[in-house]
Amino acid sequence: MVLAKVRLLVAALWAGSLWAVGYLVAPTLFATLDRALAGQIAGTMFHSMALLSLGCGAAMGVLLFFGARDWTPKRRRAVLLVVVAMVMCTVASHFGIQPMMAAAKAAGDGSFGRLHGISSVIYLVQSLLAGGWSGSRLKTAKPVDRGQAQGPDPWQIRSPRLMQAGV
Repeated sequence: MVLAKVRLLVAALWAGSLWAVGYLVAPTLFATLDRALAGQIAGTMFHSMALLSLGCGAAMGVLLFFGARDWTPKRRRAVLLVVVAMVMCTVASHFGIQPMMAAAKAAGDGSFGRLHGISSVIYLVQSLLAGGWSGSRLKTAKPVDRGQAQGPDPWQIRSPRLMQAGV
């Protein structure tokens, strides 16, 4: 139960930080600062985001191995594939495309915009993957059919007399 909650916390941290940095902070930087300064700050933030993504991916791998024993193998494998795909997005973008973007920017050869577009698409794919599994694959408990549940409904306050009457 504790590992399930930690798994959910890691997923929320990973997905939330992806969305916050990529779709809130970076556009705000470019809207309010000059392009050079905004690009420098955004680059630093995306570097930190890449490191966080690698750490969250590793943590999710460990938590899936140790903390999802009650899951079916199919479910565990599906979530693991999404986690691996998200980590691969980070590796491809941060260690593959980002250095090429820096070289293109320094050379001024005009390929920076194309590389930035590719990097943005990879980031979008990673963000969509995060949305897909954070909402559907990381449930910590199965829904309880209240018609078969034992004991009172914890969300309703009932008097002992009403409980005895079955109301």
